[in-house]
Parts: sequence; structure tokens; C-alpha cells
Amino acid sequence: MLIMKLEYKKILTQATILLVEDDMIMRTIYKDSIAPYVDFIYEASNGNEALKIFKRHKPHLVITDMKMPLMDGLSFCVKLRKIDKNIPIIAISAYRESDTLVQLMPLKLVDYLVKPIYVEKLIDSLEKAAEEIKDKGYLQMTLFGKTIYSYSKKSLIKNKDIVPLTANEISFIELLLENKNRIVTIYEIENRVYGDKFVSNNAINTLASKLRKKMGANIIKSIPSHGYILDYRR
Repeated sequence: MLIMKLEYKKILTQATILLVEDDMIMRTIYKDSIAPYVDFIYEASNGNEALKIFKRHKPHLVITDMKMPLMDGLSFCVKLRKIDKNIPIIAISAYRESDTLVQLMPLKLVDYLVKPIYVEKLIDSLEKAAEEIKDKGYLQMTLFGKTIYSYSKKSLIKNKDIVPLTANEISFIELLLENKNRIVTIYEIENRVYGDKFVSNNAINTLASKLRKKMGANIIKSIPSHGYILDYRR
């Protein structure tokens, strides 16, 4: 196993990865190469499958091939960025396609690797992703005092005690954290938390209220007729 910087190793051992590759042999090779460095690897063979896995499990890093059936890598990355603005993405392609590269640039990928992929280069890309995760505090966020939201545990941590959250509470708090400098609209909450289903304002108010109680502080502010904003404090 290649030697990785300790700070990156500590980050990646807590991280889950979504690996998207339609060729099962290549997917196995990639998986075997990165498995020693990470907590868990989710696998998908196309963009459609990958989106479903991402929405359900919220991995910390995505590695995706560009040429796939049903939904190619470019379409997948575009849709993924609409869901999560911060998730580190490493793209893999058989060709250095200039048109594809131009379209990928606004998506702010961690890296774009051209096949054949050597283990050393893949590990180098993982280190870049770990640096991004560290810089953005992607694995955990200090909400206030000694209360932390852990992305890896999908829980609140208060004074080192784990406070479990429901699936809706996890989706809600992660949406607020991703947009902590602005108001998150009711429509965005419906789309992210309830799968684009219409829900009453009372249901969302109840969700926010229960989450405030678990946090032990009123840091989720309601903006009448607009949505919610996180009164975020490092």
C-alpha cells in the first residue's frame, strides 16, 4: 500500500465513497486500490443508480467514469452538483475530451483522470479530495459550543454524546449547512427532505422544532413566508 500523509489518511478513514463505473472489472480494480484508505465504498454502474445511492447514503466523495449507459458521467455530475455544491468529485475518462472538460469546469471537480489510471495517480487524487474535505469541514461542523454535526455518523454530537437523528432531520440539517449563509426556501426543503412532495408548513415547522430540541439551542431561524436559515457559529 502506498504511503499517504497522515492528515489525509485520518480524514479518508472516516469518509465514504461512491464509485461509479459501468465496467465491473475496472470498478473492482478501482475499489481494491482505494479500499485500504477509506471507511466504505458504495458502487453504481450508471448515473441513475448513482444518484439514488447518493440521495440515500450521502457519501463524502464521488469517483465517476464519464462514459456510461442510461446516464453518462457528465449528466450525473451536473445533477449531483444541483443536489450538493460541495461534494468532492473525481472524474475518469478514456479520452481527454476538450468539449467535456469545458462543460465540467463550472462543476469544480477535484480531478479529471485519463485512462489508464495508475494507482499512484488515483491516490494523489484522493489526497486532493481529502484536502478539500478538510478545508470545507465536510466531515463535521461545529454548530455552537461543543455541539457538532457529524457527516460520517449522521448524528449530532453534544459534549461527546451522540444524539441520533431521523432521516428527515439529517436531510434538513445538511441542507441548512450547505446553505448556511442564506435562506433555504420551503421549495428546497420539500425537494430535498420530502422528495419533491408537497407538505404543509406545519409539518416543516414541526421538523425544525424537533431538531432545535435535539440541538439544545434555537439556531434554526424561521423566516415567515420564505423558509429557514441556520444561525451558524463556529
